[in-house]
Amino acid sequence: MDVAALDAGVRLTTLRSGARVATDPMAHTMSVSIACFVGVGSRDEAEHLAGASHFLEHLLFKGTTRRTAREINRAVDAVGGDFNAYTVRESTVFYVRVPAAFADFAVELICEIIANPRIDSDDVEIERNVILGELDGALDSPDDVVFMNLAEAMFAGHPLGRETLGDPDTLERMTPSQIAGFHHDWYRPANLVFAAAGAVDHDRVVEIIGRHFGDGWLMGKDIVFFDGEDLGTEVRPDGFFRGSTEYALRLGSARPKYAILLD
Repeated sequence: MDVAALDAGVRLTTLRSGARVATDPMAHTMSVSIACFVGVGSRDEAEHLAGASHFLEHLLFKGTTRRTAREINRAVDAVGGDFNAYTVRESTVFYVRVPAAFADFAVELICEIIANPRIDSDDVEIERNVILGELDGALDSPDDVVFMNLAEAMFAGHPLGRETLGDPDTLERMTPSQIAGFHHDWYRPANLVFAAAGAVDHDRVVEIIGRHFGDGWLMGKDIVFFDGEDLGTEVRPDGFFRGSTEYALRLGSARPKYAILLD
């Protein structure tokens, strides 16, 4: 186990498995926020698994091998907590906020859903329809579509150019076994960073996470890096909106890393 002290009381511990734990104690607070940053997003997906990161994010809220989704939701509500997640191109993030007295509960919960999700075929079908609905809604939004087009034009042929939600074809074909395999490949200790802030005890957080992720597989990930040399210069007008009176323009450049959105 490797322990490092950083600025302003922040501490970082790396477990033997490679899992990293960072804490930032805030003595004046009466709550705790704990997050798990998983080093996988849409840029890491094979073409036939486009959308798998976000799909898996949804399924991790459907229960674990120990508890159903209803039991988890009731437990979080009972302590006045907040439990959510999001997926972006380079990471998937799960976070819990609870009153300080329930810090152990929050750490245990986030470890449980990361380590032992229950990927059920019925839940896969339910969430498949939910995500397809999200994608349909995004395709009806000028703001969302212009961002999709910008990414696709700038990173043509690269996973960074894909929509994080996936596309209808891959979402329709993705199977429970493929999603379970994606979890097995990427949700490994060395690809996890846990961060906690608030009324938190670093050693206690490390102890709990160590019980779940103390030993595991050290891993690297094969990332297809984009060097910017083939950055697209396409101008893409898009006028398919169904009766929309909204307009959006987004510009991007390699250097500096700015994008402009005009509505």
